Amino acid sequence: MTEHDRGLELRDVSVGQEHFSGYFCRTADNKYYAVAGHNHISVVEVQGMDKFVRSHGELKVTAALLQQAIDWNRRHLSRALYESAKMILCKPAHGGEMDGEPDRWDTPNATLKDRNVSFGMSYDDKNLYLCYKVRDSGPLQNTGNDLKRLFKTGAAVDLQIGVDPTAPAARTDPAIGDQRLLMTMVNGKLVAMLYQPNAPGAKPEEGWETHTDVCSTKFDRVVPVPEVQLVLRDMDEGYCLEAAIPLKTIGLTIHPDMQVKMDWGILVSGPQGTEVLQRCYWANPLTAIISDEASEAMLHPDLWGLVRFVGAGNKGDNPEEPAGF
Repeated sequence: MTEHDRGLELRDVSVGQEHFSGYFCRTADNKYYAVAGHNHISVVEVQGMDKFVRSHGELKVTAALLQQAIDWNRRHLSRALYESAKMILCKPAHGGEMDGEPDRWDTPNATLKDRNVSFGMSYDDKNLYLCYKVRDSGPLQNTGNDLKRLFKTGAAVDLQIGVDPTAPAARTDPAIGDQRLLMTMVNGKLVAMLYQPNAPGAKPEEGWETHTDVCSTKFDRVVPVPEVQLVLRDMDEGYCLEAAIPLKTIGLTIHPDMQVKMDWGILVSGPQGTEVLQRCYWANPLTAIISDEASEAMLHPDLWGLVRFVGAGNKGDNPEEPAGF
Protein backbone atom coordinates (compact mmCIF):
# COMPACT_ATOMS: atom_id res chain seq x y z
CA MET A 1 0.00 0.00 0.00
CA THR A 2 1.76 3.12 -1.21
CA GLU A 3 -0.75 5.25 0.80
CA HIS A 4 -1.36 4.16 4.37
CA ASP A 5 -2.27 7.19 6.48
CA ARG A 6 -4.55 6.63 9.46
CA GLY A 7 -8.17 7.20 8.46
CA LEU A 8 -7.57 6.46 4.77
CA GLU A 9 -10.80 5.82 2.82
CA LEU A 10 -10.83 2.17 1.71
CA ARG A 11 -14.29 1.99 0.13
CA ASP A 12 -13.00 0.38 -3.09
CA VAL A 13 -10.44 -1.92 -1.45
CA SER A 14 -10.83 -5.64 -0.80
CA VAL A 15 -8.75 -7.90 1.43
CA GLY A 16 -8.13 -9.90 -1.76
CA GLN A 17 -8.22 -13.59 -2.58
CA GLU A 18 -5.50 -14.44 -0.09
CA HIS A 19 -4.18 -12.50 2.89
CA PHE A 20 -2.11 -13.31 5.93
CA SER A 21 -2.68 -12.80 9.66
CA GLY A 22 -6.36 -12.25 8.81
CA TYR A 23 -8.81 -11.60 11.65
CA PHE A 24 -12.35 -10.18 11.89
CA CYS A 25 -14.07 -9.09 15.09
CA ARG A 26 -16.75 -6.97 16.77
CA THR A 27 -15.67 -4.74 19.65
CA ALA A 28 -17.52 -3.83 22.84
CA ASP A 29 -18.72 -0.55 21.29
CA ASN A 30 -20.42 -2.55 18.48
CA LYS A 31 -17.92 -1.67 15.76
CA TYR A 32 -16.42 -4.16 13.32
CA TYR A 33 -12.76 -4.45 12.35
CA ALA A 34 -10.73 -6.59 9.97
CA VAL A 35 -7.03 -7.26 10.27
CA ALA A 36 -5.90 -7.80 6.68
CA GLY A 37 -2.54 -8.15 5.03
CA HIS A 38 -0.44 -9.51 2.19
CA ASN A 39 2.90 -7.77 2.41
CA HIS A 40 1.49 -5.60 5.21
CA ILE A 41 -0.80 -5.91 8.26
CA SER A 42 -3.56 -3.28 8.48
CA VAL A 43 -6.46 -2.71 10.89
CA VAL A 44 -9.54 -1.66 8.91
CA GLU A 45 -12.96 -0.63 10.19
CA VAL A 46 -15.82 -2.29 8.31
CA GLN A 47 -18.93 -0.10 8.25
CA GLY A 48 -22.49 -1.15 7.42
CA MET A 49 -22.48 -4.51 9.19
CA ASP A 50 -25.39 -3.35 11.39
CA LYS A 51 -27.59 -3.39 8.27
CA PHE A 52 -26.99 -7.06 7.50
CA VAL A 53 -29.89 -9.50 7.95
CA ARG A 54 -29.26 -13.15 8.76
CA SER A 55 -30.54 -15.69 6.23
CA HIS A 56 -31.08 -19.40 6.73
CA GLY A 57 -30.24 -22.50 4.72
CA GLU A 58 -27.43 -24.85 3.94
CA LEU A 59 -25.02 -24.80 1.00
CA LYS A 60 -22.66 -27.75 0.71
CA VAL A 61 -19.75 -27.53 -1.74
CA THR A 62 -17.63 -30.64 -2.11
CA ALA A 63 -14.33 -31.11 -3.87
CA ALA A 64 -16.14 -33.14 -6.54
CA LEU A 65 -18.63 -30.32 -7.20
CA LEU A 66 -15.81 -27.81 -7.38
CA GLN A 67 -13.98 -29.95 -9.95
CA GLN A 68 -17.20 -30.33 -11.99
CA ALA A 69 -17.56 -26.55 -12.10
CA ILE A 70 -13.93 -26.13 -13.19
CA ASP A 71 -14.33 -28.77 -15.92
CA TRP A 72 -17.57 -27.19 -17.18
CA ASN A 73 -15.96 -23.78 -17.37
CA ARG A 74 -12.97 -25.14 -19.30
CA ARG A 75 -15.23 -26.87 -21.84
CA HIS A 76 -17.22 -23.69 -22.31
CA LEU A 77 -14.12 -21.55 -22.79
CA SER A 78 -12.53 -24.11 -25.11
CA ARG A 79 -15.55 -23.95 -27.45
CA ALA A 80 -15.44 -20.15 -27.45
CA LEU A 81 -11.71 -20.22 -28.20
CA TYR A 82 -12.23 -22.65 -31.11
CA GLU A 83 -14.82 -20.30 -32.61
CA SER A 84 -12.46 -17.31 -32.33
CA ALA A 85 -9.80 -19.21 -34.36
CA LYS A 86 -6.76 -17.55 -32.78
CA MET A 87 -3.69 -18.20 -34.93
CA ILE A 88 -0.21 -16.72 -35.33
CA LEU A 89 1.67 -16.99 -38.64
CA CYS A 90 5.34 -17.42 -37.79
CA LYS A 91 7.66 -16.59 -40.71
CA PRO A 92 11.42 -17.05 -41.23
CA ALA A 93 13.60 -14.49 -39.48
CA HIS A 94 15.92 -11.77 -40.65
CA GLY A 95 19.54 -12.10 -39.56
CA GLY A 96 21.24 -9.76 -37.12
CA GLU A 97 22.08 -9.36 -33.48
CA MET A 98 19.39 -8.99 -30.85
CA ASP A 99 19.48 -5.61 -29.14
CA GLY A 100 16.00 -5.22 -27.66
CA GLU A 101 15.13 -2.60 -30.26
CA PRO A 102 11.38 -2.96 -30.96
CA ASP A 103 11.46 -0.90 -34.15
CA ARG A 104 13.37 -3.66 -35.96
CA TRP A 105 10.32 -5.88 -35.76
CA ASP A 106 7.58 -5.61 -38.35
CA THR A 107 3.88 -5.46 -37.55
CA PRO A 108 3.35 -7.62 -34.43
CA ASN A 109 1.94 -11.11 -34.80
CA ALA A 110 -0.56 -10.56 -32.00
CA THR A 111 -1.65 -8.14 -29.27
CA LEU A 112 -3.38 -8.44 -25.92
CA LYS A 113 -6.95 -7.19 -25.88
CA ASP A 114 -7.44 -3.97 -23.91
CA ARG A 115 -3.71 -3.72 -23.11
CA ASN A 116 -0.79 -1.93 -24.72
CA VAL A 117 1.11 -5.20 -25.24
CA SER A 118 2.25 -6.82 -28.49
CA PHE A 119 4.08 -9.99 -29.47
CA GLY A 120 6.38 -10.87 -32.36
CA MET A 121 7.53 -14.34 -33.38
CA SER A 122 9.87 -15.68 -36.09
CA TYR A 123 12.38 -18.51 -36.61
CA ASP A 124 15.42 -19.80 -38.45
CA ASP A 125 17.11 -23.21 -38.58
CA LYS A 126 18.48 -22.85 -35.04
CA ASN A 127 16.28 -20.58 -32.98
CA LEU A 128 12.78 -19.42 -32.26
CA TYR A 129 12.75 -15.62 -31.84
CA LEU A 130 10.27 -13.72 -29.68
CA CYS A 131 9.68 -10.04 -29.00
CA TYR A 132 7.43 -8.77 -26.20
CA LYS A 133 6.62 -5.05 -26.23
CA VAL A 134 4.94 -4.15 -22.95
CA ARG A 135 3.67 -0.69 -21.98
CA ASP A 136 1.59 0.50 -19.04
CA SER A 137 1.92 -2.84 -17.20
CA GLY A 138 4.73 -2.12 -14.77
CA PRO A 139 8.42 -3.06 -14.94
CA LEU A 140 9.86 -6.49 -15.70
CA GLN A 141 11.00 -7.17 -12.15
CA ASN A 142 10.76 -10.30 -10.02
CA THR A 143 12.11 -10.64 -6.49
CA GLY A 144 11.59 -14.38 -6.17
CA ASN A 145 14.36 -16.41 -4.52
CA ASP A 146 12.88 -19.74 -5.69
CA LEU A 147 13.33 -20.04 -9.45
CA LYS A 148 10.65 -22.73 -9.68
CA ARG A 149 8.06 -20.26 -8.36
CA LEU A 150 8.87 -17.20 -10.45
CA PHE A 151 5.29 -17.20 -11.76
CA LYS A 152 4.20 -16.25 -8.21
CA THR A 153 6.76 -13.68 -7.13
CA GLY A 154 6.71 -10.89 -9.71
CA ALA A 155 6.45 -9.86 -13.33
CA ALA A 156 7.41 -12.11 -16.25
CA VAL A 157 6.71 -12.84 -19.90
CA ASP A 158 5.49 -16.28 -20.86
CA LEU A 159 5.48 -18.68 -23.81
CA GLN A 160 3.39 -21.85 -23.65
CA ILE A 161 3.76 -24.23 -26.59
CA GLY A 162 3.25 -27.84 -27.64
CA VAL A 163 5.95 -28.98 -30.05
CA ASP A 164 4.29 -32.23 -31.18
CA PRO A 165 1.99 -31.52 -34.17
CA THR A 166 0.46 -35.01 -33.84
CA ALA A 167 -0.78 -34.46 -30.27
CA PRO A 168 -4.61 -34.37 -30.02
CA ALA A 169 -5.77 -30.80 -30.59
CA ALA A 170 -8.58 -31.11 -28.02
CA ARG A 171 -6.37 -32.51 -25.22
CA THR A 172 -7.18 -31.17 -21.79
CA ASP A 173 -4.03 -32.51 -20.11
CA PRO A 174 -0.47 -31.67 -21.21
CA ALA A 175 1.04 -34.09 -23.71
CA ILE A 176 4.71 -34.87 -24.20
CA GLY A 177 6.22 -31.71 -25.67
CA ASP A 178 3.77 -29.31 -24.01
CA GLN A 179 5.76 -26.80 -21.99
CA ARG A 180 6.09 -23.32 -20.58
CA LEU A 181 9.03 -20.94 -20.86
CA LEU A 182 8.95 -18.15 -18.30
CA MET A 183 11.34 -15.20 -18.73
CA THR A 184 12.00 -12.38 -16.28
CA MET A 185 14.53 -10.20 -14.46
CA VAL A 186 15.67 -11.48 -11.04
CA ASN A 187 18.12 -9.43 -8.97
CA GLY A 188 19.33 -7.60 -12.05
CA LYS A 189 19.84 -10.79 -14.08
CA LEU A 190 17.69 -12.06 -16.95
CA VAL A 191 16.48 -15.61 -16.32
CA ALA A 192 14.56 -18.19 -18.38
CA MET A 193 12.85 -21.16 -16.69
CA LEU A 194 11.48 -24.17 -18.55
CA TYR A 195 8.47 -26.08 -17.15
CA GLN A 196 7.73 -29.51 -18.70
CA PRO A 197 4.88 -31.62 -17.23
CA ASN A 198 5.73 -34.69 -19.33
CA ALA A 199 9.44 -35.11 -20.01
CA PRO A 200 10.56 -38.73 -20.50
CA GLY A 201 14.13 -39.13 -19.33
CA ALA A 202 14.01 -36.23 -16.87
CA LYS A 203 16.11 -36.65 -13.75
CA PRO A 204 14.24 -37.10 -10.45
CA GLU A 205 15.83 -33.98 -8.98
CA GLU A 206 14.48 -31.92 -11.90
CA GLY A 207 10.85 -32.63 -10.94
CA TRP A 208 8.63 -30.27 -9.00
CA GLU A 209 5.12 -30.54 -7.58
CA THR A 210 2.82 -28.10 -5.82
CA HIS A 211 -0.39 -28.80 -3.87
CA THR A 212 -3.21 -26.53 -2.70
CA ASP A 213 -6.75 -27.13 -1.45
CA VAL A 214 -7.99 -26.68 -5.02
CA CYS A 215 -5.70 -29.01 -6.96
CA SER A 216 -2.16 -30.28 -7.46
CA THR A 217 0.20 -29.74 -10.38
CA LYS A 218 3.27 -31.83 -11.19
CA PHE A 219 6.17 -31.26 -13.58
CA ASP A 220 8.75 -33.83 -14.63
CA ARG A 221 11.25 -31.06 -15.28
CA VAL A 222 11.55 -27.45 -14.07
CA VAL A 223 15.01 -26.10 -14.88
CA PRO A 224 16.78 -22.86 -15.82
CA VAL A 225 17.82 -22.74 -19.47
CA PRO A 226 20.78 -20.33 -19.69
CA GLU A 227 21.22 -21.11 -23.40
CA VAL A 228 18.14 -18.96 -24.10
CA GLN A 229 19.45 -15.53 -25.10
CA LEU A 230 17.55 -12.61 -23.57
CA VAL A 231 17.88 -8.88 -24.22
CA LEU A 232 15.87 -6.27 -22.30
CA ARG A 233 15.48 -2.61 -23.21
CA ASP A 234 13.42 0.06 -21.43
CA MET A 235 10.75 1.87 -23.43
CA ASP A 236 8.46 4.76 -22.54
CA GLU A 237 6.26 3.47 -19.71
CA GLY A 238 7.39 -0.10 -20.33
CA TYR A 239 9.95 -2.49 -21.75
CA CYS A 240 10.88 -4.63 -24.74
CA LEU A 241 12.20 -8.16 -24.23
CA GLU A 242 13.72 -10.18 -27.08
CA ALA A 243 14.46 -13.88 -26.78
CA ALA A 244 16.34 -16.36 -28.95
CA ILE A 245 15.28 -19.87 -27.94
CA PRO A 246 17.32 -22.78 -29.35
CA LEU A 247 14.93 -25.16 -31.09
CA LYS A 248 16.70 -28.13 -29.50
CA THR A 249 16.06 -26.71 -26.01
CA ILE A 250 12.31 -27.07 -26.45
CA GLY A 251 12.47 -30.05 -28.82
CA LEU A 252 10.94 -28.17 -31.75
CA THR A 253 11.50 -29.38 -35.31
CA ILE A 254 9.84 -27.07 -37.83
CA HIS A 255 8.38 -28.38 -41.08
CA PRO A 256 6.73 -26.28 -43.81
CA ASP A 257 3.23 -25.20 -42.77
CA MET A 258 3.46 -27.14 -39.51
CA GLN A 259 0.83 -26.15 -36.96
CA VAL A 260 1.00 -26.57 -33.17
CA LYS A 261 -0.83 -25.19 -30.17
CA MET A 262 0.58 -22.24 -28.24
CA ASP A 263 -0.18 -19.24 -26.09
CA TRP A 264 1.76 -16.23 -24.82
CA GLY A 265 1.20 -13.63 -22.17
CA ILE A 266 2.55 -11.50 -19.36
CA LEU A 267 2.45 -11.52 -15.57
CA VAL A 268 1.93 -8.04 -14.16
CA SER A 269 3.45 -6.99 -10.85
CA GLY A 270 3.63 -3.85 -8.77
CA PRO A 271 6.56 -1.41 -8.97
CA GLN A 272 8.67 -3.48 -6.57
CA GLY A 273 8.16 -6.80 -8.38
CA THR A 274 7.08 -8.67 -5.26
CA GLU A 275 3.79 -10.28 -6.36
CA VAL A 276 1.55 -11.05 -9.33
CA LEU A 277 -1.39 -8.69 -9.70
CA GLN A 278 -2.67 -9.89 -13.09
CA ARG A 279 -2.17 -12.79 -15.51
CA CYS A 280 -2.90 -11.67 -19.07
CA TYR A 281 -2.81 -14.10 -22.01
CA TRP A 282 -3.51 -13.95 -25.74
CA ALA A 283 -5.70 -17.06 -25.94
CA ASN A 284 -6.41 -18.55 -22.49
CA PRO A 285 -9.17 -16.58 -20.72
CA LEU A 286 -9.03 -18.74 -17.57
CA THR A 287 -6.35 -16.63 -15.86
CA ALA A 288 -8.16 -14.62 -13.18
CA ILE A 289 -6.79 -16.72 -10.30
CA ILE A 290 -3.76 -15.12 -8.64
CA SER A 291 -3.87 -16.76 -5.21
CA ASP A 292 -3.64 -20.50 -5.86
CA GLU A 293 -0.16 -21.67 -6.81
CA ALA A 294 -1.17 -25.05 -8.24
CA SER A 295 -3.82 -23.49 -10.48
CA GLU A 296 -1.42 -20.81 -11.71
CA ALA A 297 1.26 -23.40 -12.51
CA MET A 298 -1.08 -25.68 -14.47
CA LEU A 299 -0.98 -25.80 -18.28
CA HIS A 300 -4.26 -25.80 -20.24
CA PRO A 301 -3.47 -26.80 -23.85
CA ASP A 302 -7.19 -26.94 -24.66
CA LEU A 303 -7.28 -23.18 -24.06
CA TRP A 304 -4.26 -22.32 -26.21
CA GLY A 305 -4.39 -20.85 -29.70
CA LEU A 306 -2.34 -22.00 -32.71
CA VAL A 307 0.90 -21.09 -34.44
CA ARG A 308 1.54 -22.00 -38.07
CA PHE A 309 5.14 -21.99 -39.32
CA VAL A 310 5.17 -20.73 -42.89
CA GLY A 311 8.31 -21.18 -45.00
CA ALA A 312 10.72 -24.05 -45.52
CA GLY A 313 11.16 -25.16 -41.92
CA ASN A 314 14.47 -25.99 -40.27
CA LYS A 315 16.24 -26.81 -43.51
CA GLY A 316 16.19 -25.68 -47.12
CA ASP A 317 15.32 -22.45 -48.88
CA ASN A 318 12.92 -19.89 -47.43
CA PRO A 319 10.46 -18.98 -50.15
CA GLU A 320 8.40 -16.77 -47.86
CA GLU A 321 9.20 -13.10 -47.39
CA PRO A 322 11.07 -12.84 -44.05
CA ALA A 323 9.29 -11.08 -41.25
CA GLY A 324 10.20 -10.03 -37.75
CA PHE A 325 13.73 -10.36 -36.40
